[in-house]
Amino acid sequence: MKQQGLPFRKEHDLYFELSIGSVYESAGKDDLAIDCYLKARTIQLPANHPDLAFAFCGLGSVIFHMEEPSQSMRFYLKAKQIREETLGGDTVDTATVYNNLGCCMFMLERNEESKAYFELA
Repeated sequence: MKQQGLPFRKEHDLYFELSIGSVYESAGKDDLAIDCYLKARTIQLPANHPDLAFAFCGLGSVIFHMEEPSQSMRFYLKAKQIREETLGGDTVDTATVYNNLGCCMFMLERNEESKAYFELA
């Protein structure tokens, strides 16, 4: 896709898919949000790119709101792995994933793990 002679970067494609998915999620259209987040996962970024985590965070979010914290946790764990490997553990982006994992653990009544993730966040 080109805009005024300049090629769209893959990060732009990712941004638009995630943004559209977020709008669908906010509107309660979970199936459409999931489709956007799954499409975002297929956008080929370099292997060490921190934005690879965003699609997993989106999936984790919509699945959490569908009251499936166990499945949501799997997506957040993947996002955590990506964020820690690419950004480290001491960033706002990684802390957000820790918080979301704490929420999943809390819903699963895994209170000690939940507390540990909240403290990390």
